Amino acid sequence: MALTALLEGRTELAPMSPPMTEKEMGDFHAKFGSPPTRVTVALDAIAVYVNKNNPLEAMTLRQLDSVFSVTHKRRGESFKTWGELALSGDWAQREIKPKGPAKTHGMYPMFKEMVMENGDFRYDLKSEPVSRLLRKKATIRSAQRWCYGNVWGI
Repeated sequence: MALTALLEGRTELAPMSPPMTEKEMGDFHAKFGSPPTRVTVALDAIAVYVNKNNPLEAMTLRQLDSVFSVTHKRRGESFKTWGELALSGDWAQREIKPKGPAKTHGMYPMFKEMVMENGDFRYDLKSEPVSRLLRKKATIRSAQRWCYGNVWGI
């Protein structure tokens, strides 16, 4: 999305997480007559969060893969309830409802590679724009939802 805006003249700067592909570099060169200049200003990080009312304190990469993936390349099982993440009491039977950014967002492939070892996302993963996910993080009412973006969650 940032590169498209740059190529269409709607911006002068295109922040991106993954490196440009050969095709994207070719498109840039065709438009501007020179190769793009990459300036690294920060490194991406992935953080996973839950609603502040959720008692879960930590998760392993295998558990994250079990929540977000259908292929489970980290050799876990499919987790659909909080009880499968060792929560008890009222939480044990609550359904996990993962949400995240659209496939077009730069963090989508990064999470897929780093957390799910390039596995496939669950079919019921609900995509939302990252800005909406981060706003919801502050006001979310359903403690069973997780969200992700540059900050990932469930």
